[in-house]
Amino acid sequence: KAIELNPQMIGAMYNIALIYTELKDFGSAEKIYQNVLDLDPNNLDSLNNLAALKQKAGEHTKALDLYRKSLKCDENNYHALYNMTGSLRALGKKSEAKEVLEKLLSFDRPDRTDHVFIYNSLGTILQDEGDRLSAITAFEKALQSDPTDPVPRYNLLYQLANVCDWKKLRLHLARSDQLGITEGVFSPFGFW
Repeated sequence: KAIELNPQMIGAMYNIALIYTELKDFGSAEKIYQNVLDLDPNNLDSLNNLAALKQKAGEHTKALDLYRKSLKCDENNYHALYNMTGSLRALGKKSEAKEVLEKLLSFDRPDRTDHVFIYNSLGTILQDEGDRLSAITAFEKALQSDPTDPVPRYNLLYQLANVCDWKKLRLHLARSDQLGITEGVFSPFGFW
């Protein structure tokens, strides 16, 4: 109704785009985010959400362009920085993704619950680069942020097995009941 009364009502348009996104009607959401950006090219929320839709569709170059446009408006836009690391990684720009993740860790944020995701992502990049010891450190820091998160715990166990640190592996494995992983999976005598 608000849009019928005022077709340039950006707030109403944005909210409808959010509803379409929740309903997984990404095509309609994308059109409306673009309409918002036609009226307000620096609308950070629409830039970030449109970039996330492009990223979800595998259009990482377009997503990266939108995240970078968002960062021109606000260079410390936390969500744009974090989300763009996924597209950077998908495009093989792991060094740049690593720099962005390290920048995010430097932010002074009162709520650091998201550090588990940042450190886990950083650990995964380091793992892919073959820097297993640094990856282990990153996964351990992720678990310091949230000891209950099974993803960095699994990643840590996997790396500890790769470097044959059986003592540390056994210590962390004792805390991994929630994963349903048995010692045999990470044992030098187990089957991968």
